[in-house]
Amino acid sequence: MELSPLIKKIGHSLVEIRVRALKSILCKLDLSLISVDDIVQEKMLFVYLLEWFNFPEVPMKEEVLELLSTLSKNPGAAQMLRDVGAVDFLTQLSPTMEPRLRAVIDGALDQLFQLPELLPSQSAVYSHGPRSTTTTAPTIVSPEDNLPKMGYFHKNTDSSRDVPPQKIAVHESANDNLPENTATALFHLCLDASLGNLLPSMQETAVAYLEQVNSDRHDTYRRVIRAATWMESTCNFLKEVKAEGEKNWLELLELADQAIDGLPFHKHLPIIKECIHMVSYLVLYEISTFGLQDSAEKVNTAAKDILLFLLKGRLMMTASAWDRFNEALYLVVPILQGYASTEESLGKCVLLISDMSDVAGDDVPTSTAKLKAALRLLFTKQPTVRVAAVQQVLPHLTSSGDAKTSRPDVDQSVIASLPNLFCLRNPVDVTLDTRKSILKVESVEKLFGILHTDTSDVSLRRSAAEQLCVVLQDTTMHPVLKNLGLPDEVLSLITECVSGNESFDCLLESCVCILRKLVYADPSLRRSLAQRSPPLLALLRASLILKENQGNGSEGAVLMSLLLFDEIASIQMWTASGPSPLQRGTGTISECVNEKFADHLLHTATLQFLSTVFTEETKRRSVEVTNSTSKRDSGLSEILNEASASQLCELLLQSFERRTPQDPLKKLTARAMMTLLACSPTAQNYAAKVGLIDSCVEQLRQTQSQLHLESLRPGRTSHRRKEGGCLKEVRLAAEMLQSTLYNNNECKVAATDARLTQTLYALWPWLLLDDPTMEVVLELLCVYTANCPPACSSLCSSVPGGVPGSKGSLMHSVMKLTSLTADCSAVQSLAFSLLVNLTVSRDCRCILQKNNFLQAFLLVPAPKAAGAKATSGATSPLSLWLRLLVSLSSTEDGQQSILKVTGALELLADLAPHRRHALLTLHNLCFCPANKSHVISNENSIKVLMSCLESREMETCCMGASALWALLHNNQRAKTALKCPSVQLKIKEALSTFKTDAEKKQDPLSVYLLKCLKQLSLLLLNV
Repeated sequence: MELSPLIKKIGHSLVEIRVRALKSILCKLDLSLISVDDIVQEKMLFVYLLEWFNFPEVPMKEEVLELLSTLSKNPGAAQMLRDVGAVDFLTQLSPTMEPRLRAVIDGALDQLFQLPELLPSQSAVYSHGPRSTTTTAPTIVSPEDNLPKMGYFHKNTDSSRDVPPQKIAVHESANDNLPENTATALFHLCLDASLGNLLPSMQETAVAYLEQVNSDRHDTYRRVIRAATWMESTCNFLKEVKAEGEKNWLELLELADQAIDGLPFHKHLPIIKECIHMVSYLVLYEISTFGLQDSAEKVNTAAKDILLFLLKGRLMMTASAWDRFNEALYLVVPILQGYASTEESLGKCVLLISDMSDVAGDDVPTSTAKLKAALRLLFTKQPTVRVAAVQQVLPHLTSSGDAKTSRPDVDQSVIASLPNLFCLRNPVDVTLDTRKSILKVESVEKLFGILHTDTSDVSLRRSAAEQLCVVLQDTTMHPVLKNLGLPDEVLSLITECVSGNESFDCLLESCVCILRKLVYADPSLRRSLAQRSPPLLALLRASLILKENQGNGSEGAVLMSLLLFDEIASIQMWTASGPSPLQRGTGTISECVNEKFADHLLHTATLQFLSTVFTEETKRRSVEVTNSTSKRDSGLSEILNEASASQLCELLLQSFERRTPQDPLKKLTARAMMTLLACSPTAQNYAAKVGLIDSCVEQLRQTQSQLHLESLRPGRTSHRRKEGGCLKEVRLAAEMLQSTLYNNNECKVAATDARLTQTLYALWPWLLLDDPTMEVVLELLCVYTANCPPACSSLCSSVPGGVPGSKGSLMHSVMKLTSLTADCSAVQSLAFSLLVNLTVSRDCRCILQKNNFLQAFLLVPAPKAAGAKATSGATSPLSLWLRLLVSLSSTEDGQQSILKVTGALELLADLAPHRRHALLTLHNLCFCPANKSHVISNENSIKVLMSCLESREMETCCMGASALWALLHNNQRAKTALKCPSVQLKIKEALSTFKTDAEKKQDPLSVYLLKCLKQLSLLLLNV
């Protein structure tokens, strides 16, 4: 018999249909047309019987409870009732029933708590998931799926029903049950490699038993396996190293590591040779760069000993080995010269590298390399090293072919000036301009023509060279001038000058500057000049000539440093060509977020990690903004401003859109995405680009339409659950929009174009019924209107179809909300915060004034003890009103609207002594010329401002002094009212009190306070 249609009618909304269906089932049971076994597997029957008591009208209570009691006596039906949550439901229902029916419920509960009498014999059980009253289709699950995963088969049943283990001896008790000779057999079984390849699972089981039976044999087995693995890795390493073609270096490094571990077993020393050969290109660099600077004493001492052994080992090496060592040493000489000294052993050996004497030899490295090494020592901080370097530079100056005709002569004065030739007192700015050029190519070519022409007057060529120095500050002109041959021309002029042509001395400084700018912007030109001795010697002599002529040698020093230290910046293997660790980490996180490559647990943990990290990053940025700090962006901040943030946002959006509302990961994905959006402008812009803002606003619009349709249907009570689900969607969409709009005006404009304000206004009636949703929407509006006048104006405009100037705007609704909600509630606080944001818009201020909104300020309960400090929190109605008035008083029309409220000035004066925001408002009112007469005529206001001068708090005194200064400015009436000895005495006392502190601290507030007090004293003296 098909019972599904009949059972479905038990859950019908009409009571008549429900009662008829229930009576039909009871009748069939009484007449034995159906039995309890026939309806045991009908899960929806149990759900509908429990939901029977959720309807407004509940007839036939006793019959339903009796049926539930009858069903609970059947083991299968009892299990089904437990699955759908009947225990919790009946427990909560019992107190609401009559005593007679309560006894029936207790009997049913007793049946549900009884254990089954027999072991289940069926091969499958029905599983319905978590206990709930929602409708889900039953699924058949194997009983073994519900059991814990164990190393052996053993059903966990009631202790009274012991099922014998399915193995002779389990691992934990193998030591007690197996004979001793079995350990030997297991040991040989574990060592049998062929058996392990054929039956790996059997060998793993044998190893597990061996560990329990004989731990010593198990340790021996582990050592043998490690040794065998090392031997195999050694063979594979030697095979891969000698193989031709492209190599997998990561795999080779792993094999080499294992081969070195196995050295005590195989003792194959060529392994060490191959390993050293594999990394020989960087060993010397690692030792020189990192070994010598390592904080561990053992490491840096070993590095020094290795380098000393190599540098002193010429007699122990063959000629070819020494030559190869010098070739490798050439790349790290600039680094080693940082340790050059005349006292330590290593420092002396480093000095000998650039020596041209017979002891060091002059074949390898070349004379150019030795010249560069000697010149490089002239840049060290140690004077003794620079003096020693002079002795190494002199042979290069005197042994060149044109040494006799070159300038300057190498006399005692030149030798004395060499140690300090490249020492500068002030740093030099070497940056160039990369902005769009405003120069004309034709004019630049004319300048080069003048410099290049030999027949031109020297003064004209000098002027052209100086102008070219200015032109080369623009990098866009570099290619033009290099194509014309400017580098060769300048170098030719420098060479001719140092070769004896003294008439070119006036061109020397400009030519060096030109060459420096060309070299700075062109690495290829820099490397070309650095590899030749003649340009280096010519620049050295040019620097000496500039020193002799008392010219500016800073450009020459910078040019030489660029040429001499280029090796460090241009070693290709040490450039940061790959992604940074943070960028690689971002890629890994993206893979974990992508569900195609990550399992469920990893995906969940990654979402939680992202939420935590991005929340902390948002807090850090908020603290920096609050404290007005300008720290350098952290590594995470840099990543969040790159394209990786857009990629991560794309993955999270795709994951969020694929999930259903019932998916528990949907909320977690949304949280991760919202925290990312809140701290990454790049992610916000991407979200706006792909239409997240439009889709969220559209979701709000569709939810409003759905709520409106539901409200028109009869039986309003039955739709509360649907409304709750709709409001959850509203909260989620609003939170998503809040994160997207946070501190991003472009996204706020997009939200304005999407008609966010009109959508929220249409939702407003339902928001009034649910405070949590109202709070989320108000937070969204606060973020939306913060520092965004167009957004503020959108809240003031009337909805489409409304009468212009009518009270049909969202701002009017917010104003009403401040009086509708309870005092000190979160909704009221957020409503006032939103009004504070809206006061920056003139339209909003006009609405506040036209609707006499500020009249309600007079009705706010003031503190009973006027002289006592306020102890209430910032969310009290008075505090909220005062914050709003401070914001209003920052504009002239806002001040006028405050003063138009009769009694507002008097109330502010009463509150000012113990309310900081009231004092700030009173302070702001003093700066508008139209308000001064109102303030002066109010004696209480003047008394409050005068009392501020007696305060020991600098901020309070500063507010009073600046307000009085504003009143006295261009106002004779105020000067007359305040010209009395008591006022001047208070000013003098305040000056004496804060003058010492101001001179010590020199912070802006104390300096401003002193200025106010001095101006007050001066104005009153001139009355």
